[in-house]
Amino acid sequence: MMKPASPKLSLFQAGMLVIVGILPTAILTIPSGVIHYSRESAWMSLLLSTGCTMLAAWLIGRLIDGYEGLTLFELLRKRLGSVVTGLIGVLLAVYYMVSLVDILHQFIDFVGDKLINRTPHAVVCLIIMAVVVYAVDRGLAVISHVSTIFICSSFIAMFVSWLLLSNLMHPSWSLPLVAAPASRIVQGGIAPLGWLSEIALLLLIAPELRQPEKAKKVAYIAAAVCGLTVIAITVVAVMIMGPDIPPLLNYPSFSIVGIVEIGEFMQRVDLLFISFWTGTMFLKTAMHYFGCLYCLKEALRLVRPRTLYFPLSCIACQISVQTPIAVYKVFSLYNLYSQFFNVAFPGLIMLAAAVARRVRRG
Repeated sequence: MMKPASPKLSLFQAGMLVIVGILPTAILTIPSGVIHYSRESAWMSLLLSTGCTMLAAWLIGRLIDGYEGLTLFELLRKRLGSVVTGLIGVLLAVYYMVSLVDILHQFIDFVGDKLINRTPHAVVCLIIMAVVVYAVDRGLAVISHVSTIFICSSFIAMFVSWLLLSNLMHPSWSLPLVAAPASRIVQGGIAPLGWLSEIALLLLIAPELRQPEKAKKVAYIAAAVCGLTVIAITVVAVMIMGPDIPPLLNYPSFSIVGIVEIGEFMQRVDLLFISFWTGTMFLKTAMHYFGCLYCLKEALRLVRPRTLYFPLSCIACQISVQTPIAVYKVFSLYNLYSQFFNVAFPGLIMLAAAVARRVRRG
C-alpha cells in the first residue's frame, strides 16, 4: 500500500502539486502552437484559455464542496452505486494512463534530443519510471515539498534570464495587440485549455487537504499562476524572436534561455534551467501516475495498490517507446481527451449525482 499515515496537505502544498501537474509540459508546448494561430495576439488566446480555466476551477470547486468529508469515489458510490462508480474509476484511470504516456513521450523526446541522444529511449523511460514510482510511493506530501523547491527555482531562473535578455526585447514586435481575427484568437485559445484544465487533479487530492473546504481557492490560484506564466513566456518569446520564428521551433522557451551568457564565466545558462525543468517533469509524471494508480485502486477496491506498480510502469513504457510517431499523434489526441475528462466529465458527474439524489428523494 501507499503510505497510510501521510500527513495532510496545506493549501500551499496542494497548490504546488496542481501547478507542477500542469506547467512543465505547458511551457514546453503551448507557446509555439498559440503563436502559430494568433501571432502577436497570442496573449489574447491565452487570456481566453485562462478565463475558461477559471470557469473549470469553479466547477471543480463546486464538486469538491459536495464531498461532505468523503473522497470522490466514496461520494460516487453513495450517489450512483458501486457499478457506475467502478466504471467511472476505470475511465479516469484510462485517461490518466493516456496522459501519462503523452507526458512520457514528450519527456523522452526532449531528453533524447537535447541531453542524451545516444541512450536508447527504453533505458531513459525505465529510469524515469523508477524515479516516478519511488516518488509516488513516498506520498503526496514528499512530492509537494520537492515540487516547491523545483518550481520556485524554475521561476527564479526564468526571471533572471528575462532580466538579462531585456536588452534584446522588442516590444514593437508584439504590436498591434489585436492583430489576428477573432476566429484565429479563439482557435489559438482552444489547445492550451487541454493543459491548463489539468487542475482537475485537485478532485483526487482534495480529501488530503487540512482544509478541504478551501480547495476552490487552490484551484483559482493554481489556474491563475499557470495561465499568467504561460502568457508571460509567450509574450517574451514574441518580443525576442518575433511572431514568425517561434512556430518553427520545437522548444521556443528553451531557445530563449539558451541565448543568455554572462561574460566568459557563465555560458549555456539554458542547462541550469533545463535541470530545474527536468526535475519538474519527473514530478508531473509522478502526479499523473498517482492519478492512474489512485483511480484504478478505487475502481477495483484494491487493498494493496503496490501490486500495480510494475504492470502500470511496463504498460506506460511500452506504449510511449514503441508506438510510432504518426500512430501516437492519433492515439493521444491530448487536447480532446484532456478537455473532456478535466472539464466536461466533472460536470457530468455533478449532473448524474444530482439526478440520482432527486430520484431517491422522489
